[in-house]
Amino acid sequence: MVFIEIFVGILFISLGLIVHFGKQYDLIAGYNTMDEEKKKAFDIGRYARLFGVTFYIMGLLLILFALLFSLLGIGNGYLVGIMLIIILSGVCYLNIVGEIIKQKARRHL
Repeated sequence: MVFIEIFVGILFISLGLIVHFGKQYDLIAGYNTMDEEKKKAFDIGRYARLFGVTFYIMGLLLILFALLFSLLGIGNGYLVGIMLIIILSGVCYLNIVGEIIKQKARRHL
């Protein structure tokens, strides 16, 4: 079970790198369907950095907790719960701060 959490952590870090440094903005939900005027007003660099950093932190936390729980011999049920908390917290944070960035873009239209 630990290998799955480590794999998911590496996957999150990789996705953060692809969007943040690889500039694959089409992977961000909703960005590829924006019209050109909204895309120009939207600070995609700032949002991509937010996306990348959030996914780096989620990935690192997943890996660290998987290793910690493995070393301490704590059951997999607790690890799954921690994974869900980390992922849901990260996604909520990304949505809340992302909405602030979107609202700033709307003011410039």
